[in-house]
Amino acid sequence: MQMNVVSKRGVSVSQVRGFSLIELVVVIAIVGILASIAVPSFNSSIASMRAKNAASSLYDGLVRARSEAVKRNANVVLAPATSWANGWQVYLSSDADMVLENYTTTGTVTITGPDDVEYKATGRASGSVQFNVEATMGSSTAYRCVSVSLSGLPTIKTSAC
Repeated sequence: MQMNVVSKRGVSVSQVRGFSLIELVVVIAIVGILASIAVPSFNSSIASMRAKNAASSLYDGLVRARSEAVKRNANVVLAPATSWANGWQVYLSSDADMVLENYTTTGTVTITGPDDVEYKATGRASGSVQFNVEATMGSSTAYRCVSVSLSGLPTIKTSAC
């Protein structure tokens, strides 16, 4: 004699079905295919965000150096810590040991630019300056250009210099 066990909802246990192993494997395969299609676009987004973050941080450093030059009525320098890709620092031109601010970069970013940027006490830069910021993720590369005019105002462009 066979007995059907009935659940609380009035459906017999033999009628309740779950996922079979084949259905589960098919769903995992579809998710894997969709993920492999989406990954390259994520690489592009990640590279773009890294370039944008590095350019924004460099922009902040330039604005801070200009502000300190005007505030202190002295020449202020923005220079690389060891290289531009590793970060930079703002210090008084007359006393390189007095570091006013340190900046670091994150991720794989390449920054090329001048040896340093000096702001006069008037807030003007000692020359026209351009920094090329390049971030790479996988096969995707993103660029930003941070430039400083003679007036000392920095700007960011979403292309290479």
